[in-house]
Amino acid sequence: MVMAWRTPLALQIIFIFIIGIGINFFPESPRWLMKVGREQEARRVLQATREGDVEIELKGIKKVVRFELETSSTNHYWAMLFPKDKYARQLRWRVVLAVWLQIMQELVGIGVITVYAVDLFQNAGFSEELSKLLAGFNNLSYMFSVIFAVITLDRYGRRATMVWGAVAMAFILLIAGILDKFANAPGPNQRAYGAGVATMVFLYTATFGATWLTTPWLYPTEIFPLNVRAKGGAWSVVGWSIGNGVITMITPFLFQSISYGTLLLFFGLNIFCLPFVILLYPETSGRSLEQMDTFFEKGGKWNVFKASKNMREAGIEDWRWTKMMTAEDHQELENGRKRSTAGRSPEEDERDARQSWKKRPVYTFKRKASNAGLM
Repeated sequence: MVMAWRTPLALQIIFIFIIGIGINFFPESPRWLMKVGREQEARRVLQATREGDVEIELKGIKKVVRFELETSSTNHYWAMLFPKDKYARQLRWRVVLAVWLQIMQELVGIGVITVYAVDLFQNAGFSEELSKLLAGFNNLSYMFSVIFAVITLDRYGRRATMVWGAVAMAFILLIAGILDKFANAPGPNQRAYGAGVATMVFLYTATFGATWLTTPWLYPTEIFPLNVRAKGGAWSVVGWSIGNGVITMITPFLFQSISYGTLLLFFGLNIFCLPFVILLYPETSGRSLEQMDTFFEKGGKWNVFKASKNMREAGIEDWRWTKMMTAEDHQELENGRKRSTAGRSPEEDERDARQSWKKRPVYTFKRKASNAGLM
């Protein structure tokens, strides 16, 4: 019995060692390299990971790094939640999106299926031993389903992945709830209904692993600026803790009070989450951190469709924030930037960039910018 819990923990150490050794061969982030004044290294990293000219992107990163140095006072947890200026209000917007997305990840029902899988299978008519075995195989299928996300997430985008995932899981939970009702009643077909419930549980877990398991953890890293990304990620974990804690605590009471109705409840919660994903969450796939900054600065609306309309009316080329950016979109955007900057001097670009920057104490900003090789 002792080895039953020690073995899984020991096996994880192997992967920790692999990651610990392998991470040393990863290149540094070009934004971090620019921040510490290593511009040539940042250029080489971009050239190794991009096709075509990287100077326009490098120039955009440099401007954003300078701006982040000026707004370093917002790099605090409470400043992100209780803003005192426009830039901090944009950060609060992102914090709310990250926290609520993690809460929704739990509202779609994964805690019920994984944590209480044994109870679920037993309620469907399986013996205790067989229920434990089914729960183990369900977790294995959970692990392998993530491979599907690796293949599809960048191909179809974050929004589409979450939308079709919620729709599919809602449909599966609806069928599972109906089958579980009959599986709880004695009769000649009870075992067949129980097998149907088990099948739906496996399908649900695989669908979650291919969609909602990865996206809520990836999304916060794509919407927060580099200087507050770690704290933004920490805020998102607060959302996960809230959602996971609530669902884990109430599930036993739900099973006792409404039995198969628990699955039907989470069917409804999947439908409940859909409008939030569709209306509030901009598509991040294919976009840089600088483009995300533009959305939160210029969009002006929490509704993605209205924000996209505002950006289009403002003449911003990248305004379709309900859709992911393809390689063709990037090429079109790059060509447009080249045309718009043709004939402009570096001094003009620098002057325009400075107009929207918040003033900071001269000594503090110059010292930080000088350390980063930006002045």
